[in-house]
Amino acid sequence: MSSLILQSALLKSEGKTVGYTAYEEIKGKIYLSKLYLLNKARGQGLTSSVFRWYEELAAQTKEKEIFLRVNQGNHQAIEVYKHEGFEITEELVSDIGQGFQMVDYKMKKALA
Repeated sequence: MSSLILQSALLKSEGKTVGYTAYEEIKGKIYLSKLYLLNKARGQGLTSSVFRWYEELAAQTKEKEIFLRVNQGNHQAIEVYKHEGFEITEELVSDIGQGFQMVDYKMKKALA
């Protein structure tokens, strides 16, 4: 059984929590598991700041890629990720029971 070491951080603006992010380091890559911002915190450049933080983390830990999963219907998030340099690399279909499926994209950003 593999061990899951998920690390998380609260996102703050002007001293108030406005979101959070979580990630895991997996075989030379950073898996961005969660990134949530309150609606009122969007459009202020916080997402770009979070991605710069992930890129700095990757440089320190010598990770070569950041990747994530996003629901195909989450068009706003997909556009944000593309703006930040991510590319869709794969369609992921997961059976979630009782005849339902979750259909996501895997997106990645290669780092220098």
